[in-house]
Amino acid sequence: MKYVFLGVAICSTAVELHPDISIAATTTVGALKKKKVIATKGVTLPAGSEKKKTQVVQAAQKQKVAASENIVVTGSFLGAGRNADPNPVQIIKATDIQKTSATTIGDYLLRLPSIGSTGSSNAKSIAGNGLSCVDLRNLGQSRVLVLVDGKRQVQTMGTSTACVDLNAIATDQIASVEILKDGGSELYGADAVSGVVNIKLKHDVNDAAISMRGGITDVGDDRTGRISAHKGFNFDHDRGNISIFGQYMTQGGTYQRDRAWSRNPSSNNPAPGAAAIFGSAITSRTRVDPSGVNLISNNNGTFSPYNSSDNYNYGMDQTMVGYTQSANLSGDFHYDINRHMTLYSQVNYAHRTTSGITGLGVPGSGNPQSELLSSLTLPAGNPYNVWGKDVGLYKRFPELGPRELSTAVDTYQVTSGARGKIIGNWNYDASMAYGSSQSSFQTTNDINYAHLLQELGVEQLNPSSSSSAVVYNPSVCNSAAGCQLANPFMPWSGQAAKYISYTQHSHANYQLRDFNLRINNNKLVKLPYQNGGNIGLAFGMEHRSEQGSFSPDPLIAAGQIAGESSAATGGGFNANEVYGELRVPLLQNAPFAKDLTVGAQGRWSSYNTFGDTQNWKTRAVPLNSESRGDTEEVL
Repeated sequence: MKYVFLGVAICSTAVELHPDISIAATTTVGALKKKKVIATKGVTLPAGSEKKKTQVVQAAQKQKVAASENIVVTGSFLGAGRNADPNPVQIIKATDIQKTSATTIGDYLLRLPSIGSTGSSNAKSIAGNGLSCVDLRNLGQSRVLVLVDGKRQVQTMGTSTACVDLNAIATDQIASVEILKDGGSELYGADAVSGVVNIKLKHDVNDAAISMRGGITDVGDDRTGRISAHKGFNFDHDRGNISIFGQYMTQGGTYQRDRAWSRNPSSNNPAPGAAAIFGSAITSRTRVDPSGVNLISNNNGTFSPYNSSDNYNYGMDQTMVGYTQSANLSGDFHYDINRHMTLYSQVNYAHRTTSGITGLGVPGSGNPQSELLSSLTLPAGNPYNVWGKDVGLYKRFPELGPRELSTAVDTYQVTSGARGKIIGNWNYDASMAYGSSQSSFQTTNDINYAHLLQELGVEQLNPSSSSSAVVYNPSVCNSAAGCQLANPFMPWSGQAAKYISYTQHSHANYQLRDFNLRINNNKLVKLPYQNGGNIGLAFGMEHRSEQGSFSPDPLIAAGQIAGESSAATGGGFNANEVYGELRVPLLQNAPFAKDLTVGAQGRWSSYNTFGDTQNWKTRAVPLNSESRGDTEEVL
């Protein structure tokens, strides 16, 4: 699949058009103002200024080293250089994302070898409900923790899953992504079993820019467009900053039938030399009693013996990539009161709509609690039943039109807090987050199974049993408003099709409340021997509560929609947790040991649902800064 992308970026200094790369590269006035020249090579200096030049360069280098020691890498609450942490962390820069055709962060992550295939993405337009969920090493999307700037994010619920939706994060606001490729439950909690994905956002933005990009495949589908803008400014002598980001994106979608490799899906996994079977044996023309009669209607009153060439090719109807439309608006604020307190806040709102076409519905009750017949049966007394016995029917209903699944999601979160220095080398970070997501799901042209049974005159002798014997009784239809008796071996049309067609609506919501306090000291005490490093200590506490609920369409809950099985559900939990981390650099810059560090992390959790649990990890890793290029971060 080839893509052609066009990128445009507009700022206060330039407008550039680059048809050969995914997005235009720009340098804004604000960015230029921040750059400082610290080297003067090639410039004739006045006498006596060489010493001053050297001092300037050395001071700048020391400042750079000092700044690197305060960076907190995902997987640790201690501020240290990137090459002084034993955790396996991969860092992705914003420029890495911009150089590709990926329109969302979820699309980009799917390119990484460590990302598994079980997560939901925009390419799973049917089962994923438009969610973009990350998965590490195929351990499941529920076992990886997604953070933004180290803070928890509210999840979004689908009809069968829940996760932090990466579509709710504007791509152009991302500064970098850090992936901890190791279990992080001892530091972050039980939902970080397979690892952590921490998305770091841009801060201290002091310029304005607008960027646009678009793309289309070489066969003319999956049209994609994105426009984003931001404005940031400092105030009160650069002690504070306010930044606003906005993004709007559309992705047009792709049908399976438009690709040769997907338009004829196989329904089996044939052995070498065996024939593949394509499509579904539940056909779009009525099939009769596969275990006995095994005939298929010709839609004209005649029948033919069934064979696999009659199968329903759902690849001709389904979308492979669904239509997605999203809008994001976020704001970032921080203000330095003094060295002991910096107030900060981050607000994010996202609205997303998605739609995709799935295969035609099938008759029969998919709800095990339903009292309707578990499989569609035509009674012996029906005038169109020429076999003199009850027969099973199998049929899809192309007469109802495409079966479209649509989702609309509103997500917002506010994270606010304060950080600063307590005393000496002790620092703190206290934050409170509240997030909420509301989802609505709609499926058009579902089959009202109860109405379908009425149109065939099916009466259950035991209405409370899904395996009940049946008889033909036309009055079950004649007494129902809008019902019209139908010939099951002819196409449904008119009022008969309208009566069995149904559009279902379901809803879900999720809420997160999280309070977090972290305290750390990177230089608690220096080991009392040559080449010994500074011991680091971090600890904290967290209280969080999460609640979610799902409300299916009333007819689905009652088991009256063919092939659908859902029940109302809801629940939540509260957790109080305490965690700590200790790092001991045994050797630094010693002969044969660039850096030998021992680390230990632990977390105690108390859940109101099941009680207490503990997680811990120790690690001793010799590090060589020259061999850990994957942890270098360039913002």
